[in-house]
Amino acid sequence: MNQLIASIPAYLSKQISDVVSSDPTAINLSIGEPYFRPPTLLYQNFSQLPISMGRDFDSIPHKYAESRGSLTLRREIALWYKRNYGADISPEENVLITHGACEAIWLSILTLTSIGDEVIIADPSYMLYETAVKMLGRIPVKIPTSPENGFCLTVEQIEDATTENTKMILINSPENPTGAVYSGQTIKGIHELAKKYGIQFVHDEVYDTFVFNGQHENVFRHQTEADSASVLINGFSKKFSMMGWRLGWTVGSKEYINNATKVHTNLTLNLGSFHQDCAATILNHESIDDYLRDHVKIIENNGKILKSALRKESGFMLSEVTPKGAFFLFPEISELYAAMPEKYKESKTKGEGVAQYLLHEHKVAVVPGMIYGKAGNDYIRVVAAVEEDKVNEAARRFIEISNFIGEPAL
Repeated sequence: MNQLIASIPAYLSKQISDVVSSDPTAINLSIGEPYFRPPTLLYQNFSQLPISMGRDFDSIPHKYAESRGSLTLRREIALWYKRNYGADISPEENVLITHGACEAIWLSILTLTSIGDEVIIADPSYMLYETAVKMLGRIPVKIPTSPENGFCLTVEQIEDATTENTKMILINSPENPTGAVYSGQTIKGIHELAKKYGIQFVHDEVYDTFVFNGQHENVFRHQTEADSASVLINGFSKKFSMMGWRLGWTVGSKEYINNATKVHTNLTLNLGSFHQDCAATILNHESIDDYLRDHVKIIENNGKILKSALRKESGFMLSEVTPKGAFFLFPEISELYAAMPEKYKESKTKGEGVAQYLLHEHKVAVVPGMIYGKAGNDYIRVVAAVEEDKVNEAARRFIEISNFIGEPAL
């Protein structure tokens, strides 16, 4: 048995979600997937596939697809960046379709770094980053962030942590789990730092359409072409609620895409075929911007409702400057931990204890912040991408906690 793999903890948010699914009275604010459905246009196009093929099911593609992914889809992705950022990228040379954004993360680490290289990531950050870095024999260099800087890494922090062994900087903006959003100035600064030291700047931007004020920033805000110092990772799951389609993509230099394709081909051969072309129909459709705007407004409003309920009187502390995007709130819970029953204080971290307390005493499922890094030990992650009635009921239950703070039973 591979001892490194054996030492990696289970995917905790999925475990929590599985437990909650058996309790109809519990509200699940633990799983980072949107409640809304994919665009109606997607269903319409998918249902028309057999018809467009003359109901000749033998004509439905059943051969291995191109390793880089459907050219139709890659062209639409190139158009997405042209339409939204003015970028000029080649669908043939700069785009690779992946098995969700998760595969693209693994590909970036495996392609751009070697065993023993250092990869800079934020603490807290999406737990897959550290897991992938360690499993591939690289060294994660975790830099703590804080509410004071909006949970964003600064260029100065990154430069201070950079050594001759540093080969990659990996960020997520908008960010899971904190709701942080990096400014254009910081994105540009990180990119310039990467070029200065000859390292790679990898930006996971899967929540790109969920920025509440202002605009999403990536390297294409200050340049129009893919270069050798930057890689973008994106996908269909979050913005289009297409988790089950497992379609992601990565954008980078010709050299990067060529080499990432080698890894991708040897890992997966290719993805499924005709559903890629179906997905391609929605990226730049005239109706899609309204679909995206509607949902970011809903998620933002849900976040405001939850933020108003995660109040100090109930033992929560939330940064005034977050969340700025994504699906999440990340409150500090030390005061709630101090006030809750002793039986929930046997966990290793405060966040774990509070998560258990909220689940068992108030029937609200959240994720302890420790799974995103040590800097998250005193935090929990709360998901706002759920139905309005669940948001309102969860908010009521959070507010209700204040009735118990300071009582003898606590």
